[in-house]
Amino acid sequence: MAYDANALYLSTMLNGMPCRKEKVIDNENPVQASPIIKNAVLSGQLFGFVKCKLATPNHLWTKFEDMSPIFVNREVPEATVPQAMMDYLN
Repeated sequence: MAYDANALYLSTMLNGMPCRKEKVIDNENPVQASPIIKNAVLSGQLFGFVKCKLATPNHLWTKFEDMSPIFVNREVPEATVPQAMMDYLN
């Protein structure tokens, strides 16, 4: 059996989505900050996206060999970004 990290994506489309200019909050100590962030999300004090780093422990590699729960991000060439998105980002 394999798991998909995006399996909940469709169900989230039924909920409210963040639609304002982003606010980036960096944490010097992410391990210490994770319970604070989790509580803020669960209590409704933080609404948006949380960027986090994931790792699959070595002993679980064979379990996820068909469909890894970890996806690789790639740089998007600026030429492929629509002008409306460039205006928003700038």
